[in-house]
Amino acid sequence: MIKRKIELNEAAGRADAFLLITILFIVGFAIVSLTTNPTYTGVSIGDKAPELSGDIYNGTNWQQVTINDLFNDSWQEGDFGGTWVMVEFMDINCGHCQKAAPEVGSYSDSWMNDATLANGAKIEFVAVSIQLGLGGDEYTRENIEGFRTEYSHNIPYMDDLDNDLKGSWKIPGTPTYFLVAPNGLISYSTPESFGVSVWEHMAQTIPLDQGGE
Repeated sequence: MIKRKIELNEAAGRADAFLLITILFIVGFAIVSLTTNPTYTGVSIGDKAPELSGDIYNGTNWQQVTINDLFNDSWQEGDFGGTWVMVEFMDINCGHCQKAAPEVGSYSDSWMNDATLANGAKIEFVAVSIQLGLGGDEYTRENIEGFRTEYSHNIPYMDDLDNDLKGSWKIPGTPTYFLVAPNGLISYSTPESFGVSVWEHMAQTIPLDQGGE
């Protein structure tokens, strides 16, 4: 009888311990859930930018690059260093892209060559060439290279002629611009621009050293 009572007490103790551990686990999970702010991957301002990876032409050859490797999730405004990335989605046969091309060349050259960014920050540019099926030149890498040369661009061009990135970045038309902060979060997107150009947003957002333009 005594042995049976001891066994029952031990079983009850184990059950209580298991229940306590379960409760602590649930409470801990709830605390983490409430205090953690997971960042949604998307293409709206404040979202974590989708993957941007593919073959890039830099004026010499094509090479595989993942732009997201430039980002640092822990970067915060005011931190030293960090790389901002301006992304243009374009189509070589898009009239609006052709019209914007001289401006893209001029502004990107100015930012890369003349602007002095504060806190050791850097800025990179990439034009992503998609295919909207417009009439004109054949959609080939050779014609992507030709477009870049025609407008004297010094920024790299990424081949997205299979439209994989067009889909994941939900591109409604061209040109579409994004500015991605050093932590990989979208700071600017054309669909949410409300009349502000990406160049104006960059001038307002990216900190410059005194005397920088």
